[in-house]
Amino acid sequence: MERDCLRKPLQHRGCGPARQWRPARVAPALAPAALLAGVVLLAPLPAAAAPADGAAVPRGVWMMQNGKAAVEFFACGPSLCGRLVWGRPDQYPDGVAKDRRNPDPALRDRDLCGLTVIWGLERDGADDWTGGRVYDPSSGETYRARVHVEGPERLRVRGYVGIPWFGRSQTWQPAPPDLPRCTPTAGGAD
Repeated sequence: MERDCLRKPLQHRGCGPARQWRPARVAPALAPAALLAGVVLLAPLPAAAAPADGAAVPRGVWMMQNGKAAVEFFACGPSLCGRLVWGRPDQYPDGVAKDRRNPDPALRDRDLCGLTVIWGLERDGADDWTGGRVYDPSSGETYRARVHVEGPERLRVRGYVGIPWFGRSQTWQPAPPDLPRCTPTAGGAD
């Protein structure tokens, strides 16, 4: 009989019908006190989530490991994002840097210059940024992303599918200060 109980997903211990969860009722006179207690308990959370002093934030322009492009990190709301600001000229034999491999045909004519390719990174500790996405214009694929600041001269950028084990990492270094930046055409990038 116990085995039969395990086969029935809508039943639990004792093979009785599963109970639906219902919130606890609060006496009407206690409702304002319960609400106030919830606000007081949640109030410290933003301060705990705030970045600690000295926390590492990737700023400025960083050269990809393969040397084919440079990305500038910037704040985008509460998140960290990155946009393409330079591409090696030999990647574009026709001289046109367009998003040709984008899976959406309507976006294939947009400029790569100024295109946001990293977005949604949230601070996760002193040196880590997680929960973001990275777009690879050379393949047209978008992956989950995380960035680890290894020091003032090194970033570890990881793009992955599903869980971080299924991905690839690159080490980025600061771009030379005299790196010429591309100029987006009017209405070209996102």
